[in-house]
Amino acid sequence: MEAVRNQEQVFVNLMRRFKYLEKMFEEEMKQILVFIKSFTPGERIKLTLMPALTLCNGSVPPNVLLVLDNGHLIKDGIDLDFL
Repeated sequence: MEAVRNQEQVFVNLMRRFKYLEKMFEEEMKQILVFIKSFTPGERIKLTLMPALTLCNGSVPPNVLLVLDNGHLIKDGIDLDFL
């Protein structure tokens, strides 16, 4: 958890310094969440930490999670496991 928190702080500091990275980070996070099905269950658990930390900090708006409202993710129940 501490390692992920340190990485998240690096992202936050970079996004504060370079404002254009905020939008890019948001778009990349959406793309990763769309392809969450390709990750193993162990990797998904690790992957949940970064969006959770960035959402808590307010670095990323909550509408990033709307990409989990996909038919193939809902059908398999992956979206609920992620949330």
